[in-house]
Amino acid sequence: MWSLSRRFLAEFRASAAEVTYRKDAIWLAAGHSCRELLFIQSGNMAASRENDGKPCTTMLYGAGNTVIVGDALFRGELSTETFRFLSDARVFALPDRTMDALTLKYPDARLLLNYFVGDELNRHKTHSHVLSLLPPEARVAYAHANFRAPFLLLTREEQASFLGMPRRVYQRYV
Repeated sequence: MWSLSRRFLAEFRASAAEVTYRKDAIWLAAGHSCRELLFIQSGNMAASRENDGKPCTTMLYGAGNTVIVGDALFRGELSTETFRFLSDARVFALPDRTMDALTLKYPDARLLLNYFVGDELNRHKTHSHVLSLLPPEARVAYAHANFRAPFLLLTREEQASFLGMPRRVYQRYV
């Protein structure tokens, strides 16, 4: 197990700005660039993108999750997803330039950033496997077990899109 230095943790905490968002607020809209990492202290968020002209919920976030838009943050590309708060939320936002400066100053910062990126990639990989390998009833159980609070804040249409199934199929399992 690794531990982070007290100096790094103190500067890391001081660098993150606490921000509140209201329900339905957009943190990042598709087509815009992302310039910060987000740490959700309380509240819920959904990421969605257009798929054949219809909105498709791609990921859900709740308290304790880190939101990293990798392509936009690390490669400077525009986001392909819109991130919307499903409830009032308190978050800590860390600007990318601040994270860059901390990474240069502290080896701990790179370790922590790698952990956050790896955690985000694992969440997406697991979700992709669930959608491609599990039957509908197992997908519903997965959503309730892993994303209960944000999942229940979605509309039925959004829940169905998050589980990768048409609404009429999803209706059979609720």
